Amino acid sequence: WITEFALGQVYGPRKKGKTFAVLDLVLHVAMGWAWCGHEVKRKRVKYVIGEGSTGRFFDRVRAWCREHKVEPKDLNGWFSVVPVRVGVDNEKDTQEFFAADHSDVGVVVIDTVARNMDGDENATKDMNLFVKGADRIREHYKCAVVLVHHSGKDEGKAGRGSTVLPGAVDCTINVSNSKTGLVVVRLEECRDGPAGESLSFEMAKHIIDDEDLRDSIALRAKSVDVKLEDEV
Repeated sequence: WITEFALGQVYGPRKKGKTFAVLDLVLHVAMGWAWCGHEVKRKRVKYVIGEGSTGRFFDRVRAWCREHKVEPKDLNGWFSVVPVRVGVDNEKDTQEFFAADHSDVGVVVIDTVARNMDGDENATKDMNLFVKGADRIREHYKCAVVLVHHSGKDEGKAGRGSTVLPGAVDCTINVSNSKTGLVVVRLEECRDGPAGESLSFEMAKHIIDDEDLRDSIALRAKSVDVKLEDEV
C-alpha cells in the first residue's frame, strides 16, 4: 500500500473515517505489527495534527490501544504527535519542523493538506510548492509521507483542489462508508504494485476513561469485501 520513502495520499469526504484509517495503519507500523495481512517494518511515526483537538486525537490513540490490548506507553519512542500545524509549502516552517526533532523517522503523516498549507490548494503554483515541501520532508528523514486530504465536489472521485497532488503521489487511498456503516479503505492507485484492493472496518467504541466514561472509536478489521456499488 504505502511503501518506504513513498508519498501517499489518503482522501475521502468529511467524517467518513480518514483519520481513523490512517491512525490504524501507522500505529501498526509503530508497533511493528502486520496490517491486514501486509507485513510492515517497525518504524517511528510522526503525526502532524493540524486539524481537530489534541485531546480528541489522543482519545483515538487510547481507543486503538484498548482495541489491540496494549498500553499507550508501548508506543513510547515509536509514535509522536506534532500538535501544531506545519506550513509544508513554507520552507522556513519545514526547517523549524526538522530542527524540533532530530530523531530518525520512518513515516510522517500530514493531517490535513488544507490545514498544513499556507497557499491555495486550488492553485497549481501553490500546490507545486506543497509537493516540493512534502518531498523535502521525505528527503530529510528518508521516510514515507502520508497526506490526509478531503474529497473534491465530486466525492469519491478525487481529492480536493489542484490536480498537481494526485499526479505527484506514489499511491492514492480512498476512504468511504458502506451502506451498512463500514469504513471502506480502497487502494485506488499504486506505482509499485497492483491497485484495487479494498479493506473494510467497523467502528468499535471503547471507554477510554473509566471515571468520566469518556469514549472514542477504533477501527476493527472485517473480512467481508465491500463492492463499489455498496458504498455511499
